[in-house]
Amino acid sequence: MVMKIPNDDFEAARLIWWISIALLPLYLLGCHVLGIQIELSENAPVSVMEIRTGCFVIIIWLYASANIFRSNRLKMDALPDSGENTASKPDHGAFLGLQRYSITILVCMGLSGGIALLGFILCLLGDDKQIVYLFVVISGVAVMILRPKPEEYEHYQKLEMSN
Repeated sequence: MVMKIPNDDFEAARLIWWISIALLPLYLLGCHVLGIQIELSENAPVSVMEIRTGCFVIIIWLYASANIFRSNRLKMDALPDSGENTASKPDHGAFLGLQRYSITILVCMGLSGGIALLGFILCLLGDDKQIVYLFVVISGVAVMILRPKPEEYEHYQKLEMSN
């Protein structure tokens, strides 16, 4: 049974996710329609192969950063209270929990979309179109893995109700 969450905040996170998915084919379309390639001269300090290698390193870093960022941000609420005097602190738990989730989704989708953008840039620099396909597929997998999940959002809703 699929449970529908009737909340505008979760729908906004899903909209960010759908926009991230919609951008992926646009990178491919841009490479095919534009067909513009910036030719690197023979005297260029770096070749397209070196730039491609650097982009693969950046891809690994982007995905790892998004994954670590997401897991750290979502686990912050699971930590026990540090024992400080909470009576003097304002009660921002509900707002901060839902805001933290939305910002986490936005940052993760941005980092994941950056992978496809690197492929588009490589295409403009004259690399093979297969590299663009590869980068878009990697970006798509990252977007699917880091998508907003109802069970995570329900956790923040429960925190909101308990505050």
